[in-house]
Formats: sequence, structure tokens, C-alpha cells
Amino acid sequence: MGRAYRGDLPGVRELLSSMQPDHLEEVSAAASLLVSACVEEMQQR
Repeated sequence: MGRAYRGDLPGVRELLSSMQPDHLEEVSAAASLLVSACVEEMQQR
């Protein structure tokens, strides 16, 4: 998450390329949840 937060796209891609498919699915689900929570928070402000 730190790499993504800093905008280090090459670093994110490098990390993701080393992950197993089941871990990629978990990261994707967590990222979707984070996006939804952020959108919800922004709408409340």
C-alpha cells in the first residue's frame, strides 16, 4: 500500500508480479473495499 500511496507504479507492478493469484484476488478485494470507504467518506464531508 505504501508504494501505491506514493504513486510508485513500477514498484507496485513489480510487487504484484511476484504474488500468487489467490493473493492478487485478496489484494483486489481489499482495494475495492478501500475505494468504497473513501468515496463514502468524501460524500459525507
